[in-house]
Amino acid sequence: MKLHTLSMLACAVCAMSTPIAGAADGVDWTRAKTLYTDGRYTLAKEAFQELARHHDPSGWAALYNAGNAAYKAGLIPEAIEAYWQALRVNPRHSGLRHNITLAMARSGENLAPQGVPDGLYKAWMLLNLQECTTLTIFFFYASCLAFWLLRRRPATPHIFAATVISLILLSLMTTLTTAKYWSSKNDWHVLKVAAMLRSGPSPNLPVTAQIPEGRLIRVITSQDGWTQIVSRKENLKGWIRD
Repeated sequence: MKLHTLSMLACAVCAMSTPIAGAADGVDWTRAKTLYTDGRYTLAKEAFQELARHHDPSGWAALYNAGNAAYKAGLIPEAIEAYWQALRVNPRHSGLRHNITLAMARSGENLAPQGVPDGLYKAWMLLNLQECTTLTIFFFYASCLAFWLLRRRPATPHIFAATVISLILLSLMTTLTTAKYWSSKNDWHVLKVAAMLRSGPSPNLPVTAQIPEGRLIRVITSQDGWTQIVSRKENLKGWIRD
């Protein structure tokens, strides 16, 4: 177990040693990369975050580099947040999945939700929402073509099988796309600092739990400077002060 942990740490150091290239390469990118290679990780994180916001909003490379810089600066919650945003765009990148798993372990969190097998969650993460939508449209037209052939020509076993398969795949992709869409609308947020969880929006109400920094939470509602949340790992529900 100790050797496995050391191996993961060694791989993480290698993966974070040099920022990866992105679509926004230029003067600002060179500055951010220089800050990173010079070991000025906090400034590098801010520079890559700026690139992600204004120069590469649809990309993931700047977010990935921001996560690496935050991790090296010891800013674990901010590293998780950057990795999490990048993962929504590029869920198949092995280095990204490895680094967010390592960062989340530092905060006692898991990449896969509680009770969900890692293999199943990795399968869920193989496609992002845009890719799922594209495949759903493709299988819709494939189903239409199969039905057209079925009506225009004699129902051969090949045409019938193609129709059934296209309908099954269309149903599967529609379900997956719908799930991805609602998942994106109710996304998890990273708790930046440890917080006391109370039973209601008041400092006079009892503390029910303490949520460590770096944990994933979902916001339910806000009221008078308080936010009602639910934690992802323990499924604890309560109120924290904003």
